[in-house]
Amino acid sequence: MSAIKRVQKLLLQAEKRATANINLEDTRKNEKQILDELSKVSEKREEVFVKATGRAIEKALNVAKWFEEKGTEYTVRVNTGSVVVVDDIVEDEEMKAKEEQKRQRQEEQTPADQGDAASKPESKSAAKKRKRQAAAVEDDAELPESRTRWIKMVEVAVSLK
Repeated sequence: MSAIKRVQKLLLQAEKRATANINLEDTRKNEKQILDELSKVSEKREEVFVKATGRAIEKALNVAKWFEEKGTEYTVRVNTGSVVVVDDIVEDEEMKAKEEQKRQRQEEQTPADQGDAASKPESKSAAKKRKRQAAAVEDDAELPESRTRWIKMVEVAVSLK
């Protein structure tokens, strides 16, 4: 409801801005001229946009549904699509140091445990985990500063009729 009330408030402010220049008490203009000015205002209606991505898409569509149910007062237009977002990648130095210490401890324990490892077969998941850790150790390449990806987006445009 908070989003709905905010949209209503913005639409009322837009309506005030549109009709602010019309003087209804102007004696030099007849009723027809005033009505013409009011009809010109209705032609250039401002829209309030509600844009959402991810989990908020459902909430934006609920807002659109609410305004559509009030069809006599509001016009609703819904657009869907994708949008590019940029993620900044920041390396956590503490986590990197902890991983390094953990890897060193594992390397120290590995030579002593090799005799035991020859007698026991290693499970597939343990083998995969060991390979991933070895690849991570070898791949100490620099992380990119940012990356881009496409995410789904919905845009709801609401205006007064």
